[in-house]
Amino acid sequence: MTKIRGVKFFAPISIIIIYLACTNIQTGQTTQRFYDNINGNLRTYGDLTITTPTSFSFSAMGDTHIGSSGGALMARALQMSKNDGDSFAVIAGDDSNTGIESELLTFLSQISDSGLTAFPAIGNHDIFFGGWANYKRIIGRSIYSLNAGNTHFIFLDTANGAFGEDQLHWLTDDLNRNTLPNKVVIMHFPIYIGEFSSLYKISSDEEATIFKNIMHKFGVNLVISGHYHGYGEKFIGGTRYIVTGACNNILDIGNRSGYVKVTVSGTDLSIRQIEL
Repeated sequence: MTKIRGVKFFAPISIIIIYLACTNIQTGQTTQRFYDNINGNLRTYGDLTITTPTSFSFSAMGDTHIGSSGGALMARALQMSKNDGDSFAVIAGDDSNTGIESELLTFLSQISDSGLTAFPAIGNHDIFFGGWANYKRIIGRSIYSLNAGNTHFIFLDTANGAFGEDQLHWLTDDLNRNTLPNKVVIMHFPIYIGEFSSLYKISSDEEATIFKNIMHKFGVNLVISGHYHGYGEKFIGGTRYIVTGACNNILDIGNRSGYVKVTVSGTDLSIRQIEL
């Protein structure tokens, strides 16, 4: 029996077979993008110098959906973030609505116009219609890490709702090399979002468990995700998981448009929701 958005139904065997086949396709596409990241000459994002490395703030927003009529809030969110003194923004995927060239160029243009540095993750909408070819050419890498102040940031590719074994190995190696006290992971699909089905979260429970174990082992402070058009949070194994996919007007029921402000004070990371 499957439950999607409160609707229960019994899935016939044909649906289960299709689901398993799609899961294999998802993993294959994720693996291909991983090797494009590792082997390709793609734009990457370097470390950011923070004037006071142990005391700063940044904004986290998701599902900006540039190109959709409901995705017209990012420019305002970035301006609000800058005016509020944030050093930069992170964007948790679905940067564009369909992954076409014009949407991705508008996405970059709005960031540039805001005057605020922003670091994107890739989402499922960004790979629609062969969008990975556009994304890697215009935006660049979908898997990367950087340092800002006393905090290490890791951006993962979960655009197909999967990590893939190679990316999880890369994540472990990256965390092994890190020497900074704070660690933040940004990705599109969340590990956990209340009672909702795998429509909203990483499709493989096995991968999700491995990921949570990695977060616990390395003492990751915060995992930021989107995909669900709203807000959610939960502590698991000492790591705070938040979902902030509401930088749009295409909200899941009961949510309001907004983003979150993360304030770093030493090794303490506090969260405050900002309404748009």
